This record gives sequence, C-alpha cells and structure tokens, in this order.
Amino acid sequence: MSLQLIAELTQWTLLILVTYVMISGKANLRPLNSHQLPQQDSGIPRGAAFPRAKLTTITGDIVDISGPKLEPTIVFFTASDCPACKNLYPIIEIVRKKHASEFNFVSIIVSNEQTLSDYVRIHNINIPVTHVTSDDIEEFKTKIFPFAYLLSPSGQVLAKGGIIGEEHFNLLLGQGKATMQVQRKKVVS
Repeated sequence: MSLQLIAELTQWTLLILVTYVMISGKANLRPLNSHQLPQQDSGIPRGAAFPRAKLTTITGDIVDISGPKLEPTIVFFTASDCPACKNLYPIIEIVRKKHASEFNFVSIIVSNEQTLSDYVRIHNINIPVTHVTSDDIEEFKTKIFPFAYLLSPSGQVLAKGGIIGEEHFNLLLGQGKATMQVQRKKVVS
C-alpha cells in the first residue's frame, strides 16, 4: 500500500467518524422551544421534599427552604469550576430582579470554601449562597451543573432541570406555576 492511499483512507475514516459524532450528538440535544428543560429527569423526584429545610449561607444567615412562607424558592446548583455556571450568574440576577416578589432565591455552589467569598464577589452573585463540597452534593442528587429546583413553599420539588439561559428559567417558572395551580385545584376539590 502506498503512503498516499493510507493518508486518503485515514482522512475518509476521520471524516466519517467526525460526521457520526456530530450527528449522534445533535440527536441528544433538545431545542429550547421543545417546552422541556434539559435533564429534567435528573435529581430529586418531582413532589419529593428537598433534603434540607434550612440552609446556612456563607455569611452565617439561615435560609428557610420550607415553612410558613408564601413564596416558592428557586435553588440554583453551580460549581466554581463550571464555565457555563459563570455565564449564568448575570442571567440569575435578571431573573431575580424580575421575580423578586414571587420567589425566594438561593444558590448552592460546589467550591473550595476558602475561595468561595472571592468567587461570589467576582461574579457579583446577589442571592444567598451556600457552600457544599463535591462529597456533600450527593445529598441533593445533583451532578449536573448548572441545575435548578423550583420548590413549593412547603419545600417540595415542583420543577427542575438544567439551566443555561433565560429561556430555561422561563420554562422552569412556567412548569412550577402550572404544578402549583394543579395542586391548588386538588385542595379546592
């Protein structure tokens, strides 16, 4: 076999391999207009209680996730080594400003505890922040970042999924509000 023939076979093999990877990768992606959040089958099941009723923030404050409050809570899970998470913080701020009267907000960040305060300051995170380690995260059944749960005032999971843009927030909020309406109708019936 000549060297030229080997080179051409290698090129065609690589071309076929790259095409296959691209096609199979696109088959797993859901467009934003599909009305489903990515990874919504991951994490704590819908209707289940969030594992902690109270979270201690990095400033020592306590955030009640469930209890006698009127607003649902959105819990964001991010990691300090996650590039998509860093891009999400400005969007969280926009959503927080739009929906501050409707929802409570808290962020759980997987990070090195010693550098978390600097990380929060650098990324201008203006919601309560709780620190967890990669060992602690199993309690929340969340291994995908960024990820969010929308919790009822009693701390039950109403909606959940991967969040990478404002469109995903809108889907999360819509699904959560729809679930709350169904629950209210059941109580009235």
